[in-house]
Amino acid sequence: MQERLYIEAEQLARMAVRLSPEDSKGHLYLSVAVGKLALYEGGRRKVELSKETKAEAERAVALNPNEDFGYHVLAIWHREVVELNWLLRTFSELVYGKFPTASLESALANLRRAVDLAPDIIPHRVELGITLASAGRWAEAKTELERVLRMPQTWATNEYYWKLARRKLEDLNAQLNH
Repeated sequence: MQERLYIEAEQLARMAVRLSPEDSKGHLYLSVAVGKLALYEGGRRKVELSKETKAEAERAVALNPNEDFGYHVLAIWHREVVELNWLLRTFSELVYGKFPTASLESALANLRRAVDLAPDIIPHRVELGITLASAGRWAEAKTELERVLRMPQTWATNEYYWKLARRKLEDLNAQLNH
């Protein structure tokens, strides 16, 4: 069911980009759709969609430097590429070609930009907390996630992100107590 919806979202986003190539939203939604679709793909297609996710998010922020979710998508892309299993990444690069360069520093910079642009958006802050933890910056991650749990609900997806923040906070507390 979800895969079918992501396919439809990809088709609609591609149409939006064709109809209005200079509108950042079409590129943003295309980056999200192909990023989600990549979760269902394997091999070469997954690598191609990953590269397209990054390229479309970069295009969105180039067209509109205030496109906070474009920075969010770029940050997640960087973090996920960095966290790819070494063996899987090496094999994929040998077979399908090299991934673009990724770093946790870039992920953090993009999330900080998203938070600066939209400080009340809970998903930006949760992903910042998760990325800080990935970078081994546990105290900062804990502070960010605790801040999230005090924020008022503004989106329908906030409950999902609060649960994610609580789980990550539990992990961090265990890490900090050892």
